[in-house]
Amino acid sequence: YDLRRHGPGRPPAFAARIKHAFNAYLSASLERERIQAHRDEAKALIGVFSEADHPFNLVDEQAQTPARLAERLATGFARRETITKAAALSARQRTQLAKAKRLIPGLLATLTFFFTMITARMQALNLAPAIAQAMLEDLIPALYLEWVAARSDRTMIKAK
Repeated sequence: YDLRRHGPGRPPAFAARIKHAFNAYLSASLERERIQAHRDEAKALIGVFSEADHPFNLVDEQAQTPARLAERLATGFARRETITKAAALSARQRTQLAKAKRLIPGLLATLTFFFTMITARMQALNLAPAIAQAMLEDLIPALYLEWVAARSDRTMIKAK
């Protein structure tokens, strides 16, 4: 600006313009980081949903009752809805969330069916109580978790 000749009047207030642009940039950057954090948390919650949808807890290997599954899913969906509102996610993402919520009764019914079938098969085997308890508490969860691990796309460290 200083290298050219200009007409009458005051020169532009470059310092004020730069300050305004910088403040707008900072504000936009902070908003972008906030929204990205919400999106990352929403993605992490999807992982929580997929980990919750198993008859046995993938962490402690305990049987997961339908009531416990319903509680975990309700907590996850409540948090996801909060994130959806805070991050102003798209209509498509809100539709996907509503669709996923409609699947909860089916998931609970499947879990109930799974344990009903396990109980029926164990009764049909007519095993000694100690053996039946060992199968229910140790063998069946171990076999299920082994099956899940084999199907997992996550990299797992294999014992040598």
